[in-house]
Amino acid sequence: MSGNGLKKAEYPESQSVIQQGTSGEVSSSESDGDIDDRTSVTGETIKIQTPYEDIFELSCLNEGKLDFIFPSKNVKDAMGNMYPAGYMLMYDGKQNSRSEATYPLNQKYSTLSGEIALCYDDKDIDEAVWVEFLEKGKIISKTDKISSDIRSVSFALDVSQISELTIHLNGGSDVAYLLTQGFYLE
Repeated sequence: MSGNGLKKAEYPESQSVIQQGTSGEVSSSESDGDIDDRTSVTGETIKIQTPYEDIFELSCLNEGKLDFIFPSKNVKDAMGNMYPAGYMLMYDGKQNSRSEATYPLNQKYSTLSGEIALCYDDKDIDEAVWVEFLEKGKIISKTDKISSDIRSVSFALDVSQISELTIHLNGGSDVAYLLTQGFYLE
C-alpha cells in the first residue's frame, strides 16, 4: 500500500516501476503487455510490465482445440489446495478429438512454463493424465503424470527454436479436469 492510499496491482512474475510525473491528465493505455496509468490526483506514473503472455490467448492453428472451462471462483485441486480462478482443461479419454491444440510461437519466446494439477472433483479417478508438447508431430517434452495423490506438476520448456507448438493432453479413459497456473510464454 503506498502513502496515497492506492494499492499497486499485483501480477504473477511481474515487474513494477513507479515514477513521479507531473501529468495533469487522467489516462490509461495498454500495448505489448505494458500497462501505463497516469493520474492527476497523485502526480505518479505507474508502469507495470508483464513479461509473459498466456499461450491460450494466441490463435489456435487447428480445429482440435483444447476444451476449456473458466471457473469464476477459486477451485480445489485433488489434494485440497486452492487455485485462483483461471483456465481449467478438460481431458476426455473417450473423445480424444478435443485434447490437442497447436499454437504459433514463431520463435518469438524463450520459455513456456506453468503448473497443472488434477481438480478436486476428480480425486477418485484411478488413471493419471499428463501433458505432451510436440513440434511437427514429434514429442519434444512431456510433464510428469498427474494423479489424485500428486499436488501439482510444474513444467518449463525451452521454446526459443519452436515455430508451432502442439499441446496434447494424454491419459486413460476417464474424463479429468486439470487446473492450470498458467501456460506462460516469456
